[in-house]
Amino acid sequence: MDKLAIIIPVFNEEEVLQKSIDKFLNLYDLLTKEKLINKNSKIIFIDDGSQDRTWTILSSFVKKFDQIKAIKLSRNFGQQNAILAGLFTIDADMYITVEVMK
Repeated sequence: MDKLAIIIPVFNEEEVLQKSIDKFLNLYDLLTKEKLINKNSKIIFIDDGSQDRTWTILSSFVKKFDQIKAIKLSRNFGQQNAILAGLFTIDADMYITVEVMK
């Protein structure tokens, strides 16, 4: 099975983050149960300089779930650079980038 990395740049997403994380965790569970991805796969959120509670929320999920990883950028570098930070951070066989929708 291949290792998947789902890379999700976020910026001031506190309003929708909880619901989004729940959906990604459900997807992760489904894909691992169906043996479509390796259990070492990761969901990676890149906080692109948020000014709200986005990082606090992400940090709490990182502590609870091994499959979630989070990176905090020092300021807003833009979505493309946030995605690159995710790509350079983890080694995987497959990468998917996703945008959180409000």
